Amino acid sequence: MNYFVPNFGRDRDINVSFNSLDWAEKNVGHKWTVDFKKMKEKGPPKDYPVPNFGVDEDVKMTQAHIAEQEKKLKHKWKPVQDENGVWQVPEANKNSSYTYKSLVQTDAQVNAESDPICSTAGCNYAKDKGKTPYPMDYFVPNFGRDRDINTSFNNLDWAEKNVGHKWVVDFKKMKEKGPPKDYPVPNFGVDEDIKMTQAHIAEQEKKLKHKWKPVQDENGVWQVPEANKNSSYTYRSLVQTDADIKLESDPICSTAGCNYAKDKGKTPYPMNYFVPNFGRDHDINSTWASLDWAEQDLDHKFNPKSKKEVKKDAHPVDYKVADFGLDEDVVITQKNIADQEKLKKHKWKPKQDENGIWIVPEAADNDSYSYSSLVQTDQQVESDPMCSSAGCTYASVGAKPPYPMNYKVPNFGKDHVI
Repeated sequence: MNYFVPNFGRDRDINVSFNSLDWAEKNVGHKWTVDFKKMKEKGPPKDYPVPNFGVDEDVKMTQAHIAEQEKKLKHKWKPVQDENGVWQVPEANKNSSYTYKSLVQTDAQVNAESDPICSTAGCNYAKDKGKTPYPMDYFVPNFGRDRDINTSFNNLDWAEKNVGHKWVVDFKKMKEKGPPKDYPVPNFGVDEDIKMTQAHIAEQEKKLKHKWKPVQDENGVWQVPEANKNSSYTYRSLVQTDADIKLESDPICSTAGCNYAKDKGKTPYPMNYFVPNFGRDHDINSTWASLDWAEQDLDHKFNPKSKKEVKKDAHPVDYKVADFGLDEDVVITQKNIADQEKLKKHKWKPKQDENGIWIVPEAADNDSYSYSSLVQTDQQVESDPMCSSAGCTYASVGAKPPYPMNYKVPNFGKDHVI
């Protein structure tokens, strides 16, 4: 408590709010003044008029859809609630029930008299031509050009200066000329991932002495092998052995091998091209600034050692490690287990499965709960939110808290985003 907190200035969201307020006051010619004392004495407003904008457009559409289906099916739909007060309504069909053989839009569909602005229920305002259900021709304030556009223009300026060429786009000429056609497209050959996949398939076909011919299902989806379920694997040993490390394998290439290894000196990617220098990254600058502060604060110069020096000195052993005692979460968990063992008169002994995973109880499914009443009672209100359901473990040792207080908080200066 009562520790030093640096002042980084007013939050930029608050600045934006004040700027918007200033603009609104100037625009409407009125100064907005709030008298909180008068508001408190008067109390919150009551019985004030609330404008009726009518039924929401989405509700109207839903009602139209329901009425249309009831008329078509000659059945009145009466939804019911379950024991938790949740309405039982139809759900969307599963993806597997659809067919995707043809997703091409035909000319008949393109020429159909359908307004893309309206839903399938139709435009409700079509009857009253000239009247729109939304505001039009209203004033929109100008907050200036977007900063992303400013960044793009700055990058363009830099590129033009760097290459010594002014980029001029003649849209009129482009429109008259039309889009480019029959231009040469360089052939970079088969993609590396496809080559690897082909190599893997060929390798397995040779090994299994079987030619793989994939087929399509009724929806045109290719039937291909899927990965095994997680439960089919064992994770008993994930340690990398010396034998694994000493395998003659190039980590840059895949298991299918390096396809360009046969043609040494030729690389399948560009090299030695110009890379612009945008200066040191702001995260690195922040790191260096933090290092400078730490060195000044501790009056110690940080001199990291090279790998050779570290190997020579080796790493420290048998050094003293402070014992902070059991973690608070562990203490609380142990207390919860002990309480339940005492209540149920049963000693809990957890076991491990074949993969070495501990078998522990899981939370009950959402379906097992009832949400009929979510009202907070007086009994629930009288609870200290700073403590867990197991209680405040430090309450038994007086007012001493289990966490550090009044410690120094370093000031790293204004955030680089600000």
